[in-house]
Amino acid sequence: MKAYYMTAYGGPEVMQYGDVPAPSVRKGESIVQVRAVSLNPLDWKIRNGQTRFITGRKFPKILGADFAGEIKELNGEMINLTVGDRVYGSIRIYLKNQGALAEEVAVPIKALHKIPEGCSYEEAAALPIAALTALNGLRLCGNLENKNIVVNGATGGVGHFAVQMAIAAGASITAVSSTKNLELARTLGAQRVINYTEENITKKSEKYDIFFDAYGKVKFTDAQRILEKRGIFATTLGMPGVMLTKLWNTLIGKQKVVLANYRGKAEDYRALEKQIEKGKVKPLLGKVFPFRETHRAFEASEKGGVAGKIIISLEDL
Repeated sequence: MKAYYMTAYGGPEVMQYGDVPAPSVRKGESIVQVRAVSLNPLDWKIRNGQTRFITGRKFPKILGADFAGEIKELNGEMINLTVGDRVYGSIRIYLKNQGALAEEVAVPIKALHKIPEGCSYEEAAALPIAALTALNGLRLCGNLENKNIVVNGATGGVGHFAVQMAIAAGASITAVSSTKNLELARTLGAQRVINYTEENITKKSEKYDIFFDAYGKVKFTDAQRILEKRGIFATTLGMPGVMLTKLWNTLIGKQKVVLANYRGKAEDYRALEKQIEKGKVKPLLGKVFPFRETHRAFEASEKGGVAGKIIISLEDL
């Protein structure tokens, strides 16, 4: 089968498009005919070797955690799934596990979910890591109704989901974005937009209940300047310094720090799917690349600045 894979850790030069053996299905697994994959920063960070202690040294290594496609084969019982079903999900691409940037991928049956009604393969592939990261981060912030929330990186992969979910929960949103994406932020529902190239929101006088840093670049010491006394700082960047700050602030009972990280429990998928089906949340496809041009998708992801999600479509194979 055709796949896009890495032959070693390094830069773009270690990636190849070519033939690899098709996966075999083990007990409790399924084979999915892949139709679309979405890229996350995790993919090029793995390629660069930033996670080699958990991704190992078995090559070739196929990347791509988020996928959508059709069930081709099942090796195990699953009441609500059958061969031919349209499914999506996210797989752990650590150690010997291979990713979804291939014509077929072996996936644990329990990691499969039916694609919500009305969603294309590309839209479904855009959901798992980014949408569930936003969902979990906001969940940790508690009741959002009537809260004033800043979303930094509001039109990015995680940010555009966070904006829509927070608005659906009754929050008022101030979106921080680049010049070219300000109107998009308004379209997503933001009541106010801040152009980060012209203004530094952390130096303004307004106070907010929650600062959601979907971009993962803001320091807590900067964000806390514009947080209410019992405000919450949610960040997608779980660095040691953030963890220590989180622990300390929990102990002294002041402004709270939460880690907006991915959680993929069955109930999380159900909560996300309800919002999709009700039209409260819609994935934004920033750029869609054909499978043979996966290298361009990686370039766009590493460069940054793309609104929404970067998708690789395998429908032309």
